[in-house]
Amino acid sequence: MHITGFGRGVTVIKWGDGESTDATPLMSVTGNGCTIENLTFDGNRANNSPSSPGQVHNLRILSVNEVTVRNVEARSHNGDGICHTGDTVNGASGDVGGHNCTYESIYCWDNNRHGMAISGGRSITVANSHFFANNGTDVNDGVDVETASGRHAEDLAFDGCHFYNNDWNGIKIDKGIDEVVTNSTSRGNGQNGVMMDNAVECKFTSGIVKNNSNDGV
Repeated sequence: MHITGFGRGVTVIKWGDGESTDATPLMSVTGNGCTIENLTFDGNRANNSPSSPGQVHNLRILSVNEVTVRNVEARSHNGDGICHTGDTVNGASGDVGGHNCTYESIYCWDNNRHGMAISGGRSITVANSHFFANNGTDVNDGVDVETASGRHAEDLAFDGCHFYNNDWNGIKIDKGIDEVVTNSTSRGNGQNGVMMDNAVECKFTSGIVKNNSNDGV
């Protein structure tokens, strides 16, 4: 399946005023092999007030494989801009969905939670993307790789990405395995530029980290 618009800021999918956005993304992808490109997702957060920011997203990739998201903007949602989810099949050490996915030229900003949340998955590439000015009442990382509830995140590569002016961390990797951030910048964030917590064989190389309120890395 191929879902394409005419360009970021040109083709806009937007929540209306006063919509109930709890647990309902603007778009949810549940099939393998999908390409989504040249679109803007606008959560219209100024006119919507969900009660559960962690459960709502502009775009959700739900435990599927070989998905490409290219030239997409995810902005102004009361939850995450984009949520990539992989569910375990055989427990914490078993296989997961969310394999072999690519995000390229993504712009995630002004969301009430994370710009992008990756909650499980394997062999994910994020390239030439911007995660900035995510702010509000919830936790607000530019990118949050979170592996709670038995999920597993492994072999993630961020290349040529920019994480800046987020309320919390530029990028946070929690319990990730074999994840690499290269040729990227993280600056002006409210906590750390790059935070790696209980991460195994994870690296930040050939990048710039500056002007963050707490630690750089």
